[in-house]
Amino acid sequence: MIGVKLKEKELELLDKIQKQKVITTESVNRPAYQKILAEHFEKEDRNDAIISAIKDGYTQAKIARFIGVSRSLVCKIVK
Repeated sequence: MIGVKLKEKELELLDKIQKQKVITTESVNRPAYQKILAEHFEKEDRNDAIISAIKDGYTQAKIARFIGVSRSLVCKIVK
């Protein structure tokens, strides 16, 4: 949009949209983080919850910090 000046709130919104993580599965794009990390661990078995969180876009490191284990353990569970 050459020549169009955006207001500060519009620039902030545009920046937020550009930084949003998108996951592509079977040629379909969807936003990541559809659940907060805690929701993945409410009812599921730990290992299933880890895999679910990975599919939702969370990193192994972030999951490991959340549940108090090493990233390498999370990596082994994902494999």
